[in-house]
Amino acid sequence: MIQFIVTVKNDFRKVLLRELSREQLLGACRMEDTIQTNEEEKTEVLTVMEYYFNNITFITNGHIGSRYDALDASFFYITASPDVRHWVEEKNEPFGITLELDLEEHTANLQCSSIEDWMKINRLIPLNDFRNPN
Repeated sequence: MIQFIVTVKNDFRKVLLRELSREQLLGACRMEDTIQTNEEEKTEVLTVMEYYFNNITFITNGHIGSRYDALDASFFYITASPDVRHWVEEKNEPFGITLELDLEEHTANLQCSSIEDWMKINRLIPLNDFRNPN
């Protein structure tokens, strides 16, 4: 499995978390070969996530946007990344993807890392470690 988190720079309260299957991510990355996401589309995706995290109502596909639309937008954004594609094709072990949004600058930082590093980067503690610290 692949762990995926969307965070907002300087606001740890704003977060989306999702678990992805390797097949799901690999298939979407390969679809990118024919779609070729452009910068305008990436900007639109960032706007959707910005609206969601700033609690601004937005309409997408004829309905009021929700958490799921923001997750779908972030998934679309990461599948256009050559780094994500490299990790999903080259790494057999689970890994994590962090998409950090800077809502003031309207930019994003994308990083792939091992699960251990991903947990440290995002300051996460496994639940089983929390219950039994030994």
